[in-house]
Amino acid sequence: AISEIEVLPYYLYRNKPFSKISGVQQVNSEGYRNGSKEFGKKEKGKIRIIAIGGSTTFGWLIKDYQQTWPSQLEEILNKKFNGKVEVINAGLPGGMSSESLVAFIMKDKFLEPDLVIFHNGGNDLAPLLYDDYYPDYRYHRAVLGSDKLRPGEKKIITKSSFVKLLYAFWFKDFTPSSVRSGPE
Repeated sequence: AISEIEVLPYYLYRNKPFSKISGVQQVNSEGYRNGSKEFGKKEKGKIRIIAIGGSTTFGWLIKDYQQTWPSQLEEILNKKFNGKVEVINAGLPGGMSSESLVAFIMKDKFLEPDLVIFHNGGNDLAPLLYDDYYPDYRYHRAVLGSDKLRPGEKKIITKSSFVKLLYAFWFKDFTPSSVRSGPE
């Protein structure tokens, strides 16, 4: 799926506007995974829902934005409510709760949603595994493009072909770094 990102101040990164798969636009001009559909002032009588979260919300590995759960939710609700619902997919691959919430405060809330669905997968778990965990992830996120590995990762990667395969697949074309940058 899409792994293109755009670095931004305050909330690390967003999905690169106008990203495509097989020539089909998956991400709009604001980084939302809703194809070419743009969102401005909310239409009177419409119910606007914003889905925020990580790769499970974005639909990482799903090639068609219409197959993501936010798009499927919109389709189901529109059948029930006669086309009066729009669901904005503000998912961010690799994004943690902190990044999703900051993006919501800095940008998404201005779309005036009636409902916010927050769904984050496992991205928040990795920082909890370290003794020097801080709620602001100060040692977990590195500068974008960093090639530092977490303690023990190099050993695991060099010893296991399965882990090598996972890493190769996981980081294929992916720029944001989820590696630690704190004290060694």
